Amino acid sequence: MKKLFTLMAAFAATYGANAQYFEDDFGGAELTSNNAWTTETTNPSFEWELGTIGGQYARMTNYDGGNFEVVSWIVSPAIDLSSATTPTLNFDNTYKFDGDQLQLFISTDYPGGDPDVSGTWTDLSSMVTWNSDPDTWDFTNSGDIDLTAYISSTVYIGFKYTGSDTDGSTWEFDNVVIDEPGAAPGELTIYDIQNTSASPAVSDYLGDEVTTRGVVNGIVLNGPDAGAYFIQDGEGAWNGLYIYDTDAVVAIGDSVVVTGEVDEFNLGSSPEGVTEIKNVVSYTVLNSGNTIPDPVEVTSSEANAEQWEGVLIHVVSGECTDNAEGFGLWSINDGSGVIKGDDDIFAYHLTAVVNDWYSVTGIGHYSFDEAKILPRNALDIVQTGWAGIDEVETGMVAYPNPATDFVQLSINPSNNQVTVYNLNGAVVLQDQNVGQLDVSELASGVYNLVIIQNDKVVKEKLVIR
Repeated sequence: MKKLFTLMAAFAATYGANAQYFEDDFGGAELTSNNAWTTETTNPSFEWELGTIGGQYARMTNYDGGNFEVVSWIVSPAIDLSSATTPTLNFDNTYKFDGDQLQLFISTDYPGGDPDVSGTWTDLSSMVTWNSDPDTWDFTNSGDIDLTAYISSTVYIGFKYTGSDTDGSTWEFDNVVIDEPGAAPGELTIYDIQNTSASPAVSDYLGDEVTTRGVVNGIVLNGPDAGAYFIQDGEGAWNGLYIYDTDAVVAIGDSVVVTGEVDEFNLGSSPEGVTEIKNVVSYTVLNSGNTIPDPVEVTSSEANAEQWEGVLIHVVSGECTDNAEGFGLWSINDGSGVIKGDDDIFAYHLTAVVNDWYSVTGIGHYSFDEAKILPRNALDIVQTGWAGIDEVETGMVAYPNPATDFVQLSINPSNNQVTVYNLNGAVVLQDQNVGQLDVSELASGVYNLVIIQNDKVVKEKLVIR
């Protein structure tokens, strides 16, 4: 680890672990120890490697007793900027010997493979302060490279090395960081506030005034807490937070910075309480229309865990076991245990039918001594099974199967309802009174075909090529 990175780390410690989207100092035993960088080269004898003299860094050369022709890429893993506001990229670089300039690229659609023919890449090289002293191995800082054009995106950072059979530089880079340089002093990530090993799971910052940021993924619409909202700054556990501020004016997709007191509401009467920001001192809407992190698939039992508070989650298919518990509650059980649906955002308890089955997407929450899932609208609830109807598993209704364009149904085309679900429980195709389905618009994959006719439900897997 180099002195410059030590100074950067000290700076980060002073200003908090704020809105950092990517960091790699190549401090592990392998080039990919910290992050899953990938390399692509035209000459297998020469590719990016872990340099270890005087520190650890990414290194590339085309010299081995002579110069050899080679083009070699090193590409970062996917970096989520969905909650970013003013992200910048910063790294250190140095080189020796004559040869082509190292190049820096960024992509939002890289699918893997050779970057020269795979994905769309934008050259950022002109924005970089490159090392200009080939006589030493001293590192030069790149300066802050503005990535604001890529907010609400997932990006890949790529370094491209080119060497010929007559010359070639040796390039090194290190301390790659993408963060928000304008973050406020003391700013914390949601993960910092939520994640804890304490039992009960009380935030390490309980009672402290903190500043954090995230994208609004849900707003309470019903009850005395109407106007309060949830924010999320990444996909996965511990990345969501409840903001108890009923006076705020925010919308789904807003990126906000919030300052207030960390609390565990109901902690005295329940073993956990809900981690929240209350007594909000200030909030700022930085921009709007940001992408909300994808829901995390969990079982109905797992949905009760503290780590899903404020996080968008998805229970694939659970049976409604009760719709009359009062206070807008209904129960969903996929066989692993019950999670309660609640009406804080969208009321569904009067629509849910006991013994029917539903796939439910919503925000994890905790109130009145119970964990909840809060669907946000009708699209968050998809019916996947029906009560009082015999269900028959079969493999002989649809043909051809696998299919490409059309599927014939070996049933009477009158008085039937045909629905195709993806494996997440979402309806992708639906029709009535048909003997043939046009599936040409469906992506390749596996689906569930459900046919209701004459008080029976026939289900089978449908494969689309």
